[in-house]
Amino acid sequence: MSNIWIFGDSFAKPNTATPKNRKEGYITWHDHLYSISRLKEPQHNFAQSGIGSMHIMAKIYDKIEGNSIKDRDKFIVFLSDPRRIPFNFLKSSQDETKVSAYYETLEPTTDWVCRTVANTDDLESYKEHMDVFYETCKKEIERYNLKSILYLKHLAVIEKLKILIFTCFNNFFTFYETYKISKLNDPDFRVFEVPLIRVGSSQKYLDGEKILNHLRQRDHKILANVISNFFYLTDLDEKFFKYSDTSITYLYE
Repeated sequence: MSNIWIFGDSFAKPNTATPKNRKEGYITWHDHLYSISRLKEPQHNFAQSGIGSMHIMAKIYDKIEGNSIKDRDKFIVFLSDPRRIPFNFLKSSQDETKVSAYYETLEPTTDWVCRTVANTDDLESYKEHMDVFYETCKKEIERYNLKSILYLKHLAVIEKLKILIFTCFNNFFTFYETYKISKLNDPDFRVFEVPLIRVGSSQKYLDGEKILNHLRQRDHKILANVISNFFYLTDLDEKFFKYSDTSITYLYE
């Protein structure tokens, strides 16, 4: 039996089934996927809220280079904001969002801005070093998700894995068409064509409905459908209920 390996940020992190969630009948995409799977493949989830693509890829390197992966295993990878750089002076991995919030003040984008991490005063003594790093590596940072996708395509071929990739923010999609990423897709590899920011919400509640993993309950099912169609060749609905062609600047509450 193959394993399902999950890597990513808050879109992917496991959510404990609290009594309140169970009472509300809240089912996340992880559980929907497990229900769909006839073989009940075990899920190994290494996602963490607030981490960036470098941290996510480091977890993948560890598993690949530690020989933890078997042929025909399945990967679900959620690539986050590459500006969430895991500097060694950060107090916790959650502070990676503070790094991206600081870089956002230098070069604003239309992606989510985190109100709770907008205060980057505790990074003050490091900002000169952060500026030098960013100015030196700006093009590499901007293309980090692109290069990660190419690395994962290599793994799909060499390690005989099935890999499905979601990008979380718009900052990668500058390059989606330029590098014709859709041409990489085949039965064992897919990059989903829409950044999840366009179907998600940064709020904890939306129209009175609880939000987990930035998704409404109905969209958890749709996300599971996308994964199932790729892994198990089902033909389930992939149309998200909440969708925007362009990103709106959301604020974490």
